[in-house]
Amino acid sequence: MDSGTTTRLITVGATLGGVVPTLLTNTFVESRELKATQRVEAQKRATDQATWLRDERVKAYNQVELFGADEPRRRGKELWRPPAVA
Repeated sequence: MDSGTTTRLITVGATLGGVVPTLLTNTFVESRELKATQRVEAQKRATDQATWLRDERVKAYNQVELFGADEPRRRGKELWRPPAVA
């Protein structure tokens, strides 16, 4: 091999030696950012669901206060009354 080819091979090797770790590092960093974004989105969904559930409970409690606690209990007993045995 002549010196020009050797120089080019050394240059290519050095370039790849710098590019490959950079690509690996970028991939790792992007992966972590994606996971962090997914965690934030999951937390937001959980918060939204908890808020919705709390609002539904408040509505249900308000209805119990409006109709009285005994009325829903009586209706529930009527609905789930076992059939009469003949």
